[in-house]
Amino acid sequence: MPDKLHVTVGIIGLNRVTASVGLMLKAHSADPKGSAKFTVIGNDEDAEVMKTAQKSGVVDQTKMRIADAIKEAQVVIVDQPVGDLDFVYGELGYGLRPGAVVLDLSPIKRPVIEFAKTHFPRSESGQPQSYLVGLFPVVHFANLYDFRRGIEVADEKYLIGGEMFIAPDASCPPEAVKLASDLTDICQMKPRFLDPGEFDALSDFTETMPVALSTAMFNAIAAADGRKDIERSLNPAFAALIQNLRAHNPDDITDLLLSDADSTRRHINDLIRALAGLRDLLDKDNPDALSEHIRRTIATFDDWEARREKGEWEKPVGEMPGGISMFGNMFGGVIEKRLSKFEEKAETTHRKRKR
Repeated sequence: MPDKLHVTVGIIGLNRVTASVGLMLKAHSADPKGSAKFTVIGNDEDAEVMKTAQKSGVVDQTKMRIADAIKEAQVVIVDQPVGDLDFVYGELGYGLRPGAVVLDLSPIKRPVIEFAKTHFPRSESGQPQSYLVGLFPVVHFANLYDFRRGIEVADEKYLIGGEMFIAPDASCPPEAVKLASDLTDICQMKPRFLDPGEFDALSDFTETMPVALSTAMFNAIAAADGRKDIERSLNPAFAALIQNLRAHNPDDITDLLLSDADSTRRHINDLIRALAGLRDLLDKDNPDALSEHIRRTIATFDDWEARREKGEWEKPVGEMPGGISMFGNMFGGVIEKRLSKFEEKAETTHRKRKR
């Protein structure tokens, strides 16, 4: 049996998703049938989170500086708040080794592509020396109503059976896209290939609108009669609607809402019309009409939930062709040739920047 390929992975931002990926990489390394042995290096702004990651076996080591966490990494996984992305990609630009592939889990893809174009190192001829592929996991139904996000609930089985959006820029080398597909296989998820613009259109509803709704629902309390009594009486039913505010700071929410303001505005208008329709039914004082509206809504919801649980959708768009795992041949093929070439010139060809 040939020796396993050794791959160093940097994780920038440690949370339930990225830590679960780390655990799956470690499990793959321990599997005699696994094609690669992964060394995982983690970075997070919270020192306690990094301690937890190392203690729980998510990472082999942690680094306080982003540049130190990625300098030896062939693969870098990034999951950072939207408001921090420009800064983080600036740091990546200083530390990425030539040929590295960055897998970004952000809920917006087109702005991240621009950050990569701005900050990633380039050769003397202007060609990129590192590559970006946008990813975004959609969890299995079993975890759909579990809103916990912390590293303490990471589990190597957390992502199994879900779907992974893969949204590369048109200029991304196919080898980098295949690597993203192989990581999806290691996580035992189904790949779903989308254009970055298509992904952002979906994400604006599924990721941005819940944050907008949480903001609006909590603000509604301030305008309500008996505000103090309401705040004192909040229970999980309402907390589920506002829990997104716990996961984002004001700058993140602002940047998320502005990432595609026109689209977000349209979705908010759709929500207003839906609420107005419900209000109109109440104004008509017609219990039968209201009951029928709710009955149809619940029936549609039940149908969606059943399909979501069974995964009964069309086949993933644009499935990648089968073949040898890129973790088994990537660094022995095209990208290795590029890597060797780039490393020879790394000191002279990296674009100079001011910190």
